[in-house]
Amino acid sequence: MNTIDEIITDNASENTHLRKLAGHLSDENLRLPLEAGWTVAAVLAHLAIPPRQAAELAVRLADEVDKIIADLTPEMVEAIQTRGTTVKLRRADHRRTHLGEIEKVLEGRYR
Repeated sequence: MNTIDEIITDNASENTHLRKLAGHLSDENLRLPLEAGWTVAAVLAHLAIPPRQAAELAVRLADEVDKIIADLTPEMVEAIQTRGTTVKLRRADHRRTHLGEIEKVLEGRYR
């Protein structure tokens, strides 16, 4: 059995590893797929955010993003839609895809 000091030391070592790795990841790196369809970003969120907090965070951030988009000036909307390559104002498509995946797995569990 490990002592608490060994556990603390091991945790601190991997925390340092996490900080170093995460600090060097580009947005493109965060979108890279891993096994089982997860992305680098999803795995990092899995390490850091307890499940209930992840659900609450997703809802809160969706509300915040929707408000930011709703408050954009027409000029900003035009600029983003014509020049933006990574920013998508229509968040619904992305949400619809993942919410459908979640609902599909839930249907399978409750048949």
